[in-house]
Formats: sequence, C-alpha cells, structure tokens
Amino acid sequence: MAQQTVTRIIDTHIHVLQPSRWHYHWLEANSPLHSDFLLPTIEADLLACGVDGGVLMEATNTPQEIDWLLDMCHASPLQMGVIGWIAPDDPQGHEKMALFAKNPRFKGIRLNWLDSPPNMTMLAPILRACGAYGLVVDVLTTPKNLLAMAIMIKNYPHITFILDHMGGLELTHITPAIWRTSLEPLANLPNVVGKLSGFSTIPVADMTPTLHRLIEVGLDVFGSDRLMFGSNIPFGLNQISYGDIITHFRDAIQHLPHATQADLCHQTAERVYRLGEN
Repeated sequence: MAQQTVTRIIDTHIHVLQPSRWHYHWLEANSPLHSDFLLPTIEADLLACGVDGGVLMEATNTPQEIDWLLDMCHASPLQMGVIGWIAPDDPQGHEKMALFAKNPRFKGIRLNWLDSPPNMTMLAPILRACGAYGLVVDVLTTPKNLLAMAIMIKNYPHITFILDHMGGLELTHITPAIWRTSLEPLANLPNVVGKLSGFSTIPVADMTPTLHRLIEVGLDVFGSDRLMFGSNIPFGLNQISYGDIITHFRDAIQHLPHATQADLCHQTAERVYRLGEN
C-alpha cells in the first residue's frame, strides 16, 4: 500500500556546466552536454518538482571552479552547497581547503578513484584538512575499487565519505546479490553514506524497477539515515526530463514508510552536507 508521499527533496548531485568558460576533460565536442547548463536556468524546474536545495558537484577537476560554484549558490534562492576539487598532489591543498572552508556553502571535496588508487602519502594532508574543517569527501569510483576504498576509509573514522552513484554499480542488469556483496565492506563503516544517483542514463522503462531494487538493497545495508537522492543532471536529460527523473524516484519509494522517504528525500542530505548552515 502506498504511504503518504514526501514532496520535499534535496538533490545532492547537480552538475552545472559552462564549456564557453571552463575546460571539461571528459566532455567531447559533439556531446549533447556541450552547452551551457547553469543553475539559474534550471531553478524553476527544481522548484516545480519540490526540490528546494541541493549540492553542486565539481566537473572540471580544477579548484578554480569552486569560487564560481559558490557564487552561483549565493545568488540562488535554493538551499545549495558545493563539493569542489582539490588535487591530491597539490602542495597548497591544505591552504586552499582552509580558505574555502571559511565559506559555509563549501561542503567538501570529491575524490576520483575510477582507475588506480590515489597516492595516500599525497592524499593524507587533504583528508586531514577535511577532518579539521568538518568537510565531507564524495568519492567517484567503480565496484572493483570498493574493497580497497573501505580499507582506506578505516583510517579516517571522523570523516564522512559519500559513495557517489552507489559506487558505480552496474545498473543495466538487476543483480541485487552482486550489489549487496559489493557495498557491504563500505556499508559496514558507519562514516560512509550511499548516494542514489547515476540512474538517469539507464533505459527509461527499467528506471523505476531498477531503483526499487537498488533502494531495497541500499536500505538493507546502509539504512535510511545513510542513504540519499541525487539526480546527476544534466546526464540523462537527453532521454528524460528532470521532472520525470523525480517521478521515477518517487515511484520507487512510495511504498516506504513516511519517515524512510523523508530520510531518502531530504533529511540525510541536510544532515550530511550541513545544508541548514548556509
């Protein structure tokens, strides 16, 4: 039976792009994403869907992007925060973190662990700075790296790590047993949070049932207080509207108790990213 639906949402994974201003190393010239996609142009869509806040995620792998994202947040009527990029081998990384941390909209950094593991000797000062300033660490990774990531995170129990796109799980086939096995080493660490993002590019017909099963596994291993929603727009907008992304997510959680929905929709995000401190 459907429960009372939670209408308020925090979108914890929004990319804003301006190729006319920034170089995006991953963006091909013929990509449909090769155009400006800015927060002011999508605010009306977010508000129409009950989204009154969110997190802007870095996309350039440069710290220069951070001030631009912070300025965009400051000008927005939405409750927004920023996750930026500081290179692990940046000798001035700690100083940059200290400077950005003075802005309450700066919430933390993103660590790219898609291929080889980061150099932990170089990364350690950046992570110590995150701990010192109460910042979080989003991690972009793949299932092959999740066990090694869990071993690393054990050394930093006072930092909250956020698993973007649920660790890059393969979603085109519904394999809950594999998802569970992949996630458990990280879910067993209380300072790791799962992010339900990265699903907007799978076939539309599969979206709601895939989300339903993914959320079932996520709730079982993380619990609702360590699980939250992210759209990952503009990825997926070539096949589906933002409103439909939100609809698929709501359809996948409508059977859950109201308190669980509230955690997934906004309460976990507000607590983890400290969005009320803006």
